[in-house]
Amino acid sequence: MKKSLAFTNGIIIAFMVLVNGLLAKVFGNYLALLIFFGVGLIISTIILLIKKEQKNIFTNIPKYLLISGGLGVFNIFLNNVCVNEIGVALTLGLCLTGQIIFSAIFENFGFFGVIKKKLTIKKLPGYLLIMIGAIVMVVMGIA
Repeated sequence: MKKSLAFTNGIIIAFMVLVNGLLAKVFGNYLALLIFFGVGLIISTIILLIKKEQKNIFTNIPKYLLISGGLGVFNIFLNNVCVNEIGVALTLGLCLTGQIIFSAIFENFGFFGVIKKKLTIKKLPGYLLIMIGAIVMVVMGIA
C-alpha cells in the first residue's frame, strides 16, 4: 500500500512541477512561490481545522526541523526555474538522481535520526540505472 502511495505521489509531483512552472512563466518565480505556498497554507489550515489538531510546533520539535519550510521554498523555486528551461522530464530526472544519492547517504549514516539502512551491493544496480538514465537524458538531449 505504501509503495503505491509513493508512486501516486510521484505522479502528483510531476503534475505539480508542471503547473508551478506554468505559474512561474505567467507570474514570475517569486509570485508563483507565493501562490503555491499561499494555497498550500489555506488547504493545510482547513485540514487542521477539520481534524481539530492543535499542536505547538515551536515547543514539541527540535528547532532545526523547521528548516523544512525554507528547503521547500528553494525546492519549488529551483523547479520553477529549471522546468521552463530544460522541461519537466529532465528536471524531475535530475531531481530524482539527487534524491536517490542523498537519501542513500542519509539512510546509510542515519542522519537526523532516520532509521539506518546500510548501502549494500544489492542496491547499487538500481541506483546506477537511475543515474545512467538521467545522464542519457542530458547527453542525448532526450528531454
